[in-house]
Amino acid sequence: MKNKRFLGQHFLISQNIKDKIFETAEKYAPLCKSILEIGPGTGAITQILLRLNKPFFAVEKDNILSHNLKEKFRNLVLFEEDARSFSFESIEKKFYPMMIIGNLPYYAATDIMLNLLAYPSRISSAHFTIQKEVALKFSSSTGQKYYSKYSVWTHCYYDTKIDFSIGKGCFSPPPKVTSSFLTFIPKDYFELDESDSLKFFSFLEKLFQQQRKTIYANLKRFEKSFNSDFLETINKKARPNQIEPTFYYSAFKKFFPL
Repeated sequence: MKNKRFLGQHFLISQNIKDKIFETAEKYAPLCKSILEIGPGTGAITQILLRLNKPFFAVEKDNILSHNLKEKFRNLVLFEEDARSFSFESIEKKFYPMMIIGNLPYYAATDIMLNLLAYPSRISSAHFTIQKEVALKFSSSTGQKYYSKYSVWTHCYYDTKIDFSIGKGCFSPPPKVTSSFLTFIPKDYFELDESDSLKFFSFLEKLFQQQRKTIYANLKRFEKSFNSDFLETINKKARPNQIEPTFYYSAFKKFFPL
């Protein structure tokens, strides 16, 4: 199967990595009522995940691959659409919580994860093959090099773990970067309501917009939106990547929208 480069397709060919992905999925399978695969491609992972004997759904944008998947897997419920705009409403609630798993196209990975992970109560676990740098942005802690708006947003709803790295040669064609397999597990308690998840991310985008500036300076731009006394409680020298997630939760509750 020839890949479509404009769709960012890199097909997994390493049996060792396929086995590792299945082992991870098998570990978390008891927590889910169904499985949702994102970008099944040629069905390399689909075939082994079906061994878990769970109701199986998949989202595939490529119309040719979708046709082939329907022919190959008769018990697969397939949505031929872009995962960046896929809605959980397409799936009956009786299939929640779902395990989500996918080898994501690098150009769209961040948008896909934000769209799907915005509903943690519908998810038992999520597992994505993504660019290593993106995995670090979603999983880093305060003060680390890749700590970002994605890290803060994720910490609000999920615990994360980079399970293993995946070399370039494990794909065809090989990508230019190393990949990681990243797991998300919804927390028992959400710091903010699930209904506010995307609003919270929009809020973080504004505060991380100028990362070289201090968090004080970034908030000062929106002083008219809230009680300026709050500014006096902030470390005036700290930058956005030096601030604990709990600060952002409190700030959001106090003065969203900016």
